[in-house]
Amino acid sequence: MAITHVWNGCLSLLVLPIFVTLLWGYLIKLWIDTLHWPRSAAPFAVGFSFFVLCIFYVAYAWIGVGLWNLRPWARLAELVLLTSFGVICSGVSLIFIRPLVFASTFVICYGLGFGWMIWYLQRPRVRFAFEAGPLDSASLIYPEYPPEMSKRGKVLTGVALVMTVTAFIGSLLFSVEIMMRRSDAYKLALSEAASSPCVAAKVGHPFETGWMTEGGFSESAKEGSANFEIPIYGPKGHANLIVVAKKKDGAWAINEFSLVPSGGQPIQLLSASSCE
Repeated sequence: MAITHVWNGCLSLLVLPIFVTLLWGYLIKLWIDTLHWPRSAAPFAVGFSFFVLCIFYVAYAWIGVGLWNLRPWARLAELVLLTSFGVICSGVSLIFIRPLVFASTFVICYGLGFGWMIWYLQRPRVRFAFEAGPLDSASLIYPEYPPEMSKRGKVLTGVALVMTVTAFIGSLLFSVEIMMRRSDAYKLALSEAASSPCVAAKVGHPFETGWMTEGGFSESAKEGSANFEIPIYGPKGHANLIVVAKKKDGAWAINEFSLVPSGGQPIQLLSASSCE
């Protein structure tokens, strides 16, 4: 933690002038235009924000120095910083990130990191290291050392860690799945499959989509590409839809489209004359 604080604080101070000059000033001008404030306020806003960021990064690095030297104030400052920063990031993500499932995943990711560091700084032996103070060299009496965590506590901590990691991975996979399902390429593939006689003959109608869609997609306003393997199942069995699509001039078009029945050979849906 100490090394991370010092490194990030010093590096940010070096990069800050470039960031403010190239990006931050532009963002503040856009913000001022959005609020319909006079343009003359822009230099003041940029200068004030630059000053505040400098103070923040100096304090950030100084907390790292305090953590390295096991100063009690540094541990308390780190707890306050982690808690406040976690609350701010969670609030901002829930307000501005849509859909809500992405915001929830973002909050979980931050919560795991911040929660672990707060828990670590509150452990008895860590608190002891910060609060024990200097050794009484005259009497050579060490302060009482906190006992180790009990076996039950270790088991509970391990179970909590496994559950936390499982929840994180599950929420991440769920978010990716929802993101692909919301894409126009995914919806186009299901629409084409619903009207395909081959899909009706092999899987049945109506069919449902399964989870764990493989592949991915990327798109901008006018261009994009997608590559999906979508599991589907219906009254007659289950299969996978293999979809390769491209977006050009704002419109999606399927380039490759095939159905792979369970235990069968791929069937080209775009050009097949039969479903055998």
